[in-house]
Amino acid sequence: MEILDLCAGIGSFSYAAKQVMGGEFYSTIACSEVDGFCNKVLAMHGYEIVGDLFNVAVPESMHPHIEMVEADLVPVEETGFTSITMEDILEGVVNPRMVIAGSPCQDISPANAGSVVGIDGEKSNVIYEVIRIVEDIEPDYVVLENSSALIRRGLHVLLKVLSELEYVVEWQTISAAHFGYNHYRHRCFVVAYKRNTATYQSGKRVFKEVSVYANAKPGEKYPLPYEMSQEQLAFTRVADTRAIPLRTKRINALGNSVITDISFAILDVIAKFETEQVQGRPGNRRNEQILGHVTSGGICHKLNLSLFDERPDGEWIKVLPESGIVLDGVVYQWQRDFRLNPLNTTYQQMQSTIISRDGNNNYSTRSRANRPGKLGGAVGDLMKAGNFTDGGLNPNYAEIELGFPQHYTDIFSLCG
Repeated sequence: MEILDLCAGIGSFSYAAKQVMGGEFYSTIACSEVDGFCNKVLAMHGYEIVGDLFNVAVPESMHPHIEMVEADLVPVEETGFTSITMEDILEGVVNPRMVIAGSPCQDISPANAGSVVGIDGEKSNVIYEVIRIVEDIEPDYVVLENSSALIRRGLHVLLKVLSELEYVVEWQTISAAHFGYNHYRHRCFVVAYKRNTATYQSGKRVFKEVSVYANAKPGEKYPLPYEMSQEQLAFTRVADTRAIPLRTKRINALGNSVITDISFAILDVIAKFETEQVQGRPGNRRNEQILGHVTSGGICHKLNLSLFDERPDGEWIKVLPESGIVLDGVVYQWQRDFRLNPLNTTYQQMQSTIISRDGNNNYSTRSRANRPGKLGGAVGDLMKAGNFTDGGLNPNYAEIELGFPQHYTDIFSLCG
């Protein structure tokens, strides 16, 4: 199954796709990303890069590369970017059956001190361009990832649009904790699929199956900070922060990434549905509580049905629960899955998750260790646990914290 990876970052989903069924089921045909460092990481791992997603799946005549072609130049040699136009898709040059996007969360996540206006913000509104591509190329599957705050800052819009495009849409907040990590990192994942897919025909739910993969204890990947040995604590730190080229960029890119084990679980479940072709009861709604209905104006609690039209009754729904499904225009909510979505208070002394600014904060900044609770972030937690007063976060440790092999982001390494 060919994947088009949009807002790819350093390629968590594409990396995970290579691990599914020995790399035989999925193939990433291209990654779209605008960050220069992330593109270097993607290129190091052999992915074709198409650059800005505003240039993806547009008519050939509208693509900026057309001027180079007319000038008898080879665009990829001139820019480093390849291209995927609507002609490429319509003529079968590529056949992306799955579109994945981890769109920007700056206007959604509470971790950002600036705007939190949601998906209509200056950076997070890129998601509408993702939807444009989905509408134009009609893939069988759409997989989206964003901040856990998406459920109250725009998810209702995405559910409505994807439902109108005739997708069955599941969403689920998932934490890294029961995948064996020493931090929570709750994120919202959306999986949408067409009715002609084996996933729909199976009658099963993607995230119900993903839950089986959340079977580890926190700290199995790497211990909690206060359970680390001196050697393990030492590994989290580099004494000379300038000795590692692009250390800050590596950590910041990882801070924006997705836990690869979660990416793998989602893709592996879909691959199993597609290969095993299990016939179940499509549209099965057992144990699912009706939350609302999709209408042309949005999602509402109730509908007044008449012979001629349907009218919303009650308030519009703009804040969603942490998991559910949209099927036949009806929005259902699920009971909380504590394996996938444990409470933040379930485990004590968990490390803060690594975020995109942690590469800018060194262990010499004492104020981070003195901030109450988790306000000091991962850097503050490790400073306290190791009594560090100098140095900084080790990018190789940050890679482990996101599920990547060591040196995955080291563009000067021969390990790529």
